[in-house]
Order: sequence, then structure tokens, then C-alpha cells
Amino acid sequence: MLDSVKLLKKDVNIICKLERSSFLVLFYSFCMSSFIFNNNPLALQIISFATAYAVYGLVVSLISNEEKKKTSLIFQSVPVRKRSTVIGKYLFSLVVIVFAAFISSIFPLVKTLMEKDVSYVYLSFINSIIFCLFIFSIFFPLFYSLGYSKMQPISLVIFYGLIFIPIVLNLLKDAEIIKPAINFILNLISFINSNLVISFAVSLLLYSLSILLSIYLENNK
Repeated sequence: MLDSVKLLKKDVNIICKLERSSFLVLFYSFCMSSFIFNNNPLALQIISFATAYAVYGLVVSLISNEEKKKTSLIFQSVPVRKRSTVIGKYLFSLVVIVFAAFISSIFPLVKTLMEKDVSYVYLSFINSIIFCLFIFSIFFPLFYSLGYSKMQPISLVIFYGLIFIPIVLNLLKDAEIIKPAINFILNLISFINSNLVISFAVSLLLYSLSILLSIYLENNK
């Protein structure tokens, strides 16, 4: 576990010193969180998607940097267990998720202070974390199974999907053709918010199982 923490620190240093421009994606999630002021029924989902987009941009930027500089090959030649490298990536992702969720909750915090309703900020924060945990519980096993090169087309689909899906849903929210999708999302958000503790626990469990799966996939390459 100590090696995983050291690898986490290494990843944080890389992203802060060598990939500073990647932090611009946080500006997108910050701006999109302003939807909370519009009383839009999809505001929480839009904020969650924007947060996941920011996290995805930062995590993939780090992985891309490592692949270009062949950092992963260096770690294969030193006595660091594959399990530690996998856990280190998950820890890095978790740190970025919490940080991005905090950035995305600034406007909800402002609305909370204006209306004295704490639900805006904690629902925004927790929903964003739950959604990001779900996304990366799927992403990492795919990455460790397929590898960086084969994963690139899928990464692009996920990356742009996190941008355009909430925009399209918001623009066409009154269109009859996507009403079933809108109603499903609203019902899902309502269910998560009504069972927030259980939903958060399930997302953490899914993330933990994803770690075990990724370790297995990495060890069996």
C-alpha cells in the first residue's frame, strides 16, 4: 500500500508540473455547474457529467503522458508490484474525483447560501462523486484489458459523450422523442437522492470490485 501512495504522489506531481494545461477542463465543469441557478430538472445530472468530463480529461492526460514517455516500462523494470501501480492509479483517480466534485459544487454552494438550502451543495457533490466512481469503475478494467492503443477510440467516445449527452438532453428536454430517456434519468436521480447513503456505498463497492478486476487483468497480461 505504501508503494501505491508513493505512486499517487508521483502522479499528482506529474499532472501539476507537466500537464498544467489539463486543469483547464475544470473550468468547463465549473461553468456547467451554473445550471443549478436555472432550476433545471437535469441540473444535477449536467453537473455530474461535467465533473466526470473534467476527471476523465485529467486522468487520461496523465495516462497519455506516461505512454508517450514510456513511464510504465520503467516501472516494469523496478521492484514495484503490478498491484501497487493499479491501486496507485485508482487512488489518483479518487483524489481527482473529489477535487473536481469540489470545484463543481462552488455554484451550488452559492445557491445554498442564497436560499439557505444545504441540499443544493451536498446533492451536487455526492451525485458527482457517485457518477464519477461509476464511470471509472468501467474505464479502468477496459484500459487494463485492452491497453492504451486499443482503448483510444473508446476513450474518445466517452470523452465527447460526457460533453454532448447532457447538452443534447438539455436542448431537447421538451422533445417527445427523448421524453422516455429524460424521465428515466429523472427517476434515477430521484432514486439516488432518496437513497443517497446506499447509492454512495454501492458506488464505493463497485469501485473496489473494479480495483480487484483491474489487478487481475494486469497480472494476467
